[in-house]
Amino acid sequence: MKTRLHLQNAVIAILLFLSSSHLKSDDDYAKSIDHWCDSILANTKLPGMLIGVWAPGKTEYVKAKGKSDINKRTEMNLDDKFRIGSVTKTFVVTVLLQLVDEGKLQLDDPINKYFPDFPNGSNITVRMLANMSSGIFSYSETAAFEDSLTNNPFKQWTPKEFIELSLSEKPNFEPGKGFHYSNTNFILIGMIIEKITGNSLKSEIENRILKPLNLKNTSFPDYGAALPEPYSHGFMIDSTGKLTDYTEGYDISWAWAAGAMISDMADMKTWAEALGTGKMISAESQKERLKWVEVAGSPAKYGLGIFTVQGFMGHDGGLPGYTNITMYDPVHKAVIIVFYNTQDEKIKPGSLMRVIAEMLYPDNK
Repeated sequence: MKTRLHLQNAVIAILLFLSSSHLKSDDDYAKSIDHWCDSILANTKLPGMLIGVWAPGKTEYVKAKGKSDINKRTEMNLDDKFRIGSVTKTFVVTVLLQLVDEGKLQLDDPINKYFPDFPNGSNITVRMLANMSSGIFSYSETAAFEDSLTNNPFKQWTPKEFIELSLSEKPNFEPGKGFHYSNTNFILIGMIIEKITGNSLKSEIENRILKPLNLKNTSFPDYGAALPEPYSHGFMIDSTGKLTDYTEGYDISWAWAAGAMISDMADMKTWAEALGTGKMISAESQKERLKWVEVAGSPAKYGLGIFTVQGFMGHDGGLPGYTNITMYDPVHKAVIIVFYNTQDEKIKPGSLMRVIAEMLYPDNK
């Protein structure tokens, strides 16, 4: 579920060749995206993809390509639901900021206010959890977690277990002294939301965001392996190079507040716009959300559960079998969404998103 934006060298060469300087019409724009997507499908093991580009002044480009299920030869469909992974973090922080707006907590509260026994908790703030500067080790990077996910994939995890795993390792750095993408930060935020409200994180997300925005195809499963119909299957490449179906291959409780949610293309567009405009929170909280910190070795900068790159803001997500990115440009009011139904370090939706962004707005920084 980390932010890694890169693409296979052979494919990226094709994408860079087809730069914005070659585009003279809306027809060229659509044909170029088609060519890029088809090249990725032809040059990788990616089974299928969903692409959505909504940019004022351009014709909408919204297409499903490739296979949803390679075993049944089912075509990808724009109505397919998929696991959105760490895009979940944007929902969780929105609930957090709503609680800030309601005066129920402050971003600079030390976390020992909520977890009295947490090591060094007096020096770690809620803000540091949200912008990944806490230094807390990520449970998903521990050997014990990796072993469990491999050998006991249907284990139902509890937030307390994640914290115990994290505290079994030394912190990455002193609080506020660096950046490290840690899923444990968002487990703690989810727990804080539940402590303050007295309700489950799932119900808070549903009542505060999904229902008001009418996101009927978006859900927060806190356990289990199933996806609601219709959905895209998700695949992983095994050691022999074969694609293996991971759609229902693990209990989603292992991701919880860090990445458990499911959605579809239409809902993600609505959410991208609400997220990017700060629709669900106060203007002051939106300013806090968009206070960026540097990410070493990356073109992106990170805010409170959100990142920015090339003028767009949003998040990406990856879970076994699924990767996606949902981004919004507040200046041009444009949305780019890319979904792949595999998780492969050689190909990332963020790379295609960045090429499309460069084509649309070459002057974006």
